[in-house]
Amino acid sequence: MPIQYPRSSFTSSARDLPSLSRSGDSWPSRPGSDGLNSTKNVPPAQRLLLRNRKVRVWEMLLRPGESYPLHGHHYPYLAVILESASLTLTNSEGRKRHLRAKTGDVIWKTPPDDHSVRNTGRTRFRVRLIELIG
Repeated sequence: MPIQYPRSSFTSSARDLPSLSRSGDSWPSRPGSDGLNSTKNVPPAQRLLLRNRKVRVWEMLLRPGESYPLHGHHYPYLAVILESASLTLTNSEGRKRHLRAKTGDVIWKTPPDDHSVRNTGRTRFRVRLIELIG
């Protein structure tokens, strides 16, 4: 059964993106989430661009030092990197993976894939996630 995200979790434009944490700060709590150990009600990215019976397309934007909380990917997806950055992904067990996402890279992932994301670089990071839901 697909996860249903509350409509209030979505934003309608880039300027409406939620406030993001800086190093040392914690992410604001979200309804239904217990912070570090839950991915419930935390969508795969900040902004839903398209949704139909086959796909959902999301966008994530992280400025240097910003992070996105622990979240789960419950469907296979493609990540298309639009703006390069150095990132740290931390899984639900606390294991960290450092990577350099480069503009134009396309990454294929399958679930389960739970992690938080922190932009550890000096440039803005932007990615489009294409979930195959149907």
